[in-house]
Amino acid sequence: MLADCGLAIVKHPLNDHEKLTEKHFDFNNDNPIFITEKDAVKCAEMQLENVWVVVLKLEVKDETKHQVIDLIESKIS
Repeated sequence: MLADCGLAIVKHPLNDHEKLTEKHFDFNNDNPIFITEKDAVKCAEMQLENVWVVVLKLEVKDETKHQVIDLIESKIS
């Protein structure tokens, strides 16, 4: 998503449910760090600089919404 906007991305993937510490964000450079809202919650008490939270917005087509609702209703009835 960010690369599509022309940003040069250096990825530092984390394991799911990994306990984050400030060391996870120490890259010895001044590059901005982008994290998800999910990871931002885990970092709320940390004193991090130059960290930006990427807000994701999910858009689901109406047809897909109806298919999901139909599937759920078929499982609970």
